[in-house]
Amino acid sequence: MTETTDRLLTSEEVEKRLGVGPGWCGKDRVSTARIPHVKIGKCVRYKLSSVQQFIDASMRRSTCDTTRV
Repeated sequence: MTETTDRLLTSEEVEKRLGVGPGWCGKDRVSTARIPHVKIGKCVRYKLSSVQQFIDASMRRSTCDTTRV
């Protein structure tokens, strides 16, 4: 693994990368925890590789497609 792959992102960085609203990561952690996270003291961080895996797993060919690419 490279240093870039293991880079830790803040919730704000993940939300910006995903194009979702503020607070999305917090809500996701409480409800479904689709992206694994690391807690360091009071700080929550996400591995860049985990975020990319979430994006890859969410790929669809059309809006009505329930199967993954």
